Amino acid sequence: MASGEGSRLKELSRILGCPKHLFSIANKTIAGRIASELSQCCNQVICITQNHHVHKFEQEFKKLPFHVEIISKKHDGFKGDFECASEKARYDHVIVTVGDIIFPEHEIINFAIKTQKKRDKFIVAFDKGQLTKFDLRMVMFATTKTMLKEIVDLNPESYFEVIKRAFYYLLKNKTRFAFVKTLFNINTPEAYLAAKKHFE
Repeated sequence: MASGEGSRLKELSRILGCPKHLFSIANKTIAGRIASELSQCCNQVICITQNHHVHKFEQEFKKLPFHVEIISKKHDGFKGDFECASEKARYDHVIVTVGDIIFPEHEIINFAIKTQKKRDKFIVAFDKGQLTKFDLRMVMFATTKTMLKEIVDLNPESYFEVIKRAFYYLLKNKTRFAFVKTLFNINTPEAYLAAKKHFE
């Protein structure tokens, strides 16, 4: 999902001439890093964005040695993202993540491998590094297309909604929790500069 407006990064986006997901760090864009990992473990890679950003993503992704489908979502918010993912995914096992997080190398691949055997579950991945702050926003999840359609109204940035829905599926033996590592969440200018410094 690469459709957020990035309100805290609007000035930097204006200067760099692209949405935050296409900020370059060590000669790779943030979304490009994620797409590259997904291409190694998934049969289809979809980038969901807003209509006015489609051309910029097309320009970026055509440089890559694998195909990324760029989809313009019909509705705002996460509902539009989840609707797109459930409608456009050709395969039943779906992995969804956001386009502004930098994961350690192979973290997405490892998550995909672990969830492969639990295709009938809703597997929610939280950031290990945020647990001490009680930050339970999910950074990635795996599920089926059917279950994805059931959560189109879920706001993954709402702790309450995520936990409530997760426990609902837990009672039905349909939820599992996972913890993954992230390096950076590029949601502020400071985080972007820290990521650039880290990779330098």
